[in-house]
Amino acid sequence: MQEKINDMKRIMTALLMLMAVAICGLAENRIAIFEVSPKMHCENCENKIKSNLRHESGVKRIATSLKKQTVTVTYDSDKTSPEAIAKGFAKIGYTAKPVTSAPNRKAKVGVGAKTVRKQAVCCEADTTAMKKVEKR
Repeated sequence: MQEKINDMKRIMTALLMLMAVAICGLAENRIAIFEVSPKMHCENCENKIKSNLRHESGVKRIATSLKKQTVTVTYDSDKTSPEAIAKGFAKIGYTAKPVTSAPNRKAKVGVGAKTVRKQAVCCEADTTAMKKVEKR
């Protein structure tokens, strides 16, 4: 009798695990592309956006493009929306305007080292800290 109970427990556990996997598979990841203001000028601007937005609920991945002046955010549509992500930009001093949503669109990530030398006002504090580190 105890053996049948243990078998039933194993079957129920397996079914529950299967259901959990099926439910997790229902979440849909989407991509939203934003233009931000003030404009990104350097790698420090990109890092500020990436390091702060990653804490927003539902954000899966963030890619920035200095050349196109866009931020591409992959997000879980069950947990957040482009409007909520735009509010996350506002928390760090940026105004974000959604450009488009595309489920399979990819963005290039990166910035050349020369760009960092052309600093804007938004990056002066970060640049001062970087110079102190470089002198050591």
